[in-house]
Amino acid sequence: MYTDAEVQRQYSNRYDSVLKVAESHLDQGRTLLDVGCGVGNFVRYAQSRGYAALGVDVDFTAVAAARVEGTPACTTLELDKEVPDESIDLITMWDVVEHVGDPEDFVVRNVSKLRRGGLLVLETPDAAFPLRTLALVLHRLTHGQLDITRNLYYYEHKVYFTLKGLQTLLAGAGLKIIHSHRATSPREKMQRTFSHVAESGDLATRALAKAWPALETATRGVHLGNKLIVVALREA
Repeated sequence: MYTDAEVQRQYSNRYDSVLKVAESHLDQGRTLLDVGCGVGNFVRYAQSRGYAALGVDVDFTAVAAARVEGTPACTTLELDKEVPDESIDLITMWDVVEHVGDPEDFVVRNVSKLRRGGLLVLETPDAAFPLRTLALVLHRLTHGQLDITRNLYYYEHKVYFTLKGLQTLLAGAGLKIIHSHRATSPREKMQRTFSHVAESGDLATRALAKAWPALETATRGVHLGNKLIVVALREA
């Protein structure tokens, strides 16, 4: 999916708009650390924008794949050797914090690489997304007979954050949110995901897959997307 040209284009548009917001608040510097970089797609994008970028990931295989493409990347075990504390201007975390068992420790450890006055860009699923609330209500009212929660809450996600929850989490690492907005996942990526699940899913899953384009358009129109994106300043 992530090698698809249209999916990549939509992600590039997302990166472009978010980086423009971050750069309007960034006082100086062009060093960037992408935490949870996977195979390095965003690192390569950041390099194309003129950043001295490095990716870090816990997955040795993903890091190896990034390096094969010539993308600067290291494992979490190598990070301290590669990056001194308080040396990075901009840290990005795209859909990663929800995957860790101890988000507080995870954020504190990685933000130690961010200089005072540097910025963190973080994207994560929004716990307050209306369709998630609706899914829970339907599940409760039908005693589980109508269950679309599995399509909105993923087993690999350990925690879902509201904006208030993120404020508390980041404040513990000396960060203050200076910008936030909601966005939907790239349309083509979600449509491919739902189309794939719909082939073998139950009735509720197939119905959600068919309804997703209209639902996505509606939530996008009122700025109630399924993702929270924040820009936070390191003050302390």
